[in-house]
Amino acid sequence: MQSKIKQVKVSIITVVKNAERTIEKTIKSVISQDYKNIEYIVLDGMSNDSTPQKIKKYKKKISKVITLKDKGVYDALNIASMKSKGKIIGILHGDDIFYNKTIVRKNVEFIKNNNLDFTFSDLIYVDKKNKIFRKVSSKNYKPSLLKYGIHPPHPTLFIKKKIFDKYGGYSIKYRICSDFDYFAKLFSKKLKWKANNLLSVVHRRGGKSDTSFLEKFLMTSQLIEIQKKRGIYSNRLFFIIKLFQRLTQQLIK
Repeated sequence: MQSKIKQVKVSIITVVKNAERTIEKTIKSVISQDYKNIEYIVLDGMSNDSTPQKIKKYKKKISKVITLKDKGVYDALNIASMKSKGKIIGILHGDDIFYNKTIVRKNVEFIKNNNLDFTFSDLIYVDKKNKIFRKVSSKNYKPSLLKYGIHPPHPTLFIKKKIFDKYGGYSIKYRICSDFDYFAKLFSKKLKWKANNLLSVVHRRGGKSDTSFLEKFLMTSQLIEIQKKRGIYSNRLFFIIKLFQRLTQQLIK
């Protein structure tokens, strides 16, 4: 049964490039949501496969289709977010899907009922055969985990547009770690947040952030740079702990 809470406009943003095998499922998972006041923005970073044609099939159900050459996924998120008109912004990458048709509604209700500035929730990773190989639970997340390089699952973020406007978007300096930097910035402000005990997103393995363990280890210098910038104490030993947690598939219990 639909909630009687007034449906504020929500902007769902999908940034995509060369995702012809997955983009249709992503789009369908947004347009099938039972929350009706959605502004759906799809930004295609000049795909050279059949992604543009697949997006075009659903053009009537997409609020804005933007095609441009961006400077990466975080630049694309900034561009789309600045063009958004919703009071709340959610993101869904071109290789992800919402877990079911109630996700937008339940996250909006959670923000409104708890008077939050932003929220995040649970995510599962699946392989090419849709087999679950890892789950990230957010219910016990604490900002102190930033010292280990651990942040909430970025694809589950729902945030008020006024917070994005006030504090700015993502840094395009960091190739993969800008989501970590963004959460570190949010947690450094006096904002109201709470983890939503909800499975929101199915993340398909093989995306931008799904790099090898070796590459993640080599990128610790980038994370440490962000931590220093944000005043977060850390050392390289903490990242070894993080890698072990990933290996055991128990990032956050």
